[in-house]
Amino acid sequence: MNRFSIAEDFSRCPAGRKKTDGPHSGEALREILVEKLKDGPLTVDLSGTLGFGSSFLEEAFGGLGGENFEFVGDAGHSLVTEIRDYLPSRAELIRDRNELLDALAPLALALACLKTKGRFSFLTGATEDCGDCAVCKARKVMSPLVKWIRKGWKRSRA
Repeated sequence: MNRFSIAEDFSRCPAGRKKTDGPHSGEALREILVEKLKDGPLTVDLSGTLGFGSSFLEEAFGGLGGENFEFVGDAGHSLVTEIRDYLPSRAELIRDRNELLDALAPLALALACLKTKGRFSFLTGATEDCGDCAVCKARKVMSPLVKWIRKGWKRSRA
């Protein structure tokens, strides 16, 4: 497991949510953590800093997946508990993705062409598309994407 010390490798005084708040913000740490997680799970040392604001922690760790981290240091149990609250489990991430897909996929594929108004073609048995309006272009892009996501979606539901 890779090791990352916030105090030594980032800053003893981390603060702020966004990069506009300063160079040692949660957004800046998040970018580093995302890169480090490409090498596998990460042990994060919380000791040696002057404290953490909740907006910093939420921005830095929120949504990254709780199974990817182990926390060490003298920060205390309550801080680790607070960070864990920002880290959804893999099951929660899959559930959220599935709910979003269930809501958006049918809508993306069911929109009617702006020019033909989705007239039904008796020759082809499908709705007519002009191919160049915004809806047709979006459907052309969304169709393969929805099919690709659905393959993963079916596996994650099993």
